[in-house]
Amino acid sequence: MVISLNAQVYPGLDNLKHQWSFEEGSTDDEVGGAHGVLVGATIVNGDLVTEGEATVDGADNRQYLELPPDEIGISGYTAASIEAWFTLTNKLVTWQMVVYLGDSTNGVGGNGWFISPARGDNFCRAAISCGNPTQPWTAESGVNWNWDSDTGEVVNVKVHCVTTIDGDSLYEYINGEKIGGVALGTANSLGAIGSQLALIGRGGYWGDGNFSGKTHKVAIWDKAFPPKK
Repeated sequence: MVISLNAQVYPGLDNLKHQWSFEEGSTDDEVGGAHGVLVGATIVNGDLVTEGEATVDGADNRQYLELPPDEIGISGYTAASIEAWFTLTNKLVTWQMVVYLGDSTNGVGGNGWFISPARGDNFCRAAISCGNPTQPWTAESGVNWNWDSDTGEVVNVKVHCVTTIDGDSLYEYINGEKIGGVALGTANSLGAIGSQLALIGRGGYWGDGNFSGKTHKVAIWDKAFPPKK
């Protein structure tokens, strides 16, 4: 998986802490010890496949890869980047998240960091929200983008996404291009991210749909991707 990063550069491999690429059907962390467990999801031809709504005819249809959040330890980082390669197959499944790190109180995600490639408000979003576990959507610091106007059509197209937090700001990059950045709210910090959940293929809002598509690779770095000079 190679892409030209026009707006940022890769940190050194010393800063790569966790990576899941699902090669040969494995859910193991290829760099660290945060090995995953499949919950409803499948691995097909080296991709993590998740699809469908949260429930079907009242039955629980959650599909995701469950990771050990304590082993990842995102709250101990001073800066971090989440890198994800994925293919969205159905953007009509709303409020879906491809990566989520944080808590879930009474089925509502909070104290978390997420990448959401399809939402009910017709935007895609990467955000962090801490300090308000009952209404976390009101406390987010995040960046919106629109596939069609900002990056072109995305359904059934492999996408490279990097969300990075450098201590006081969050930045989003799609296919090597900077989408935008935002200053973090006073409560939003890596140190405040909760340790209940670490998921690929689903978010911390249990009423929302699964990520509808294929996740090819996810990596976590303990450094912000530096911008190109």
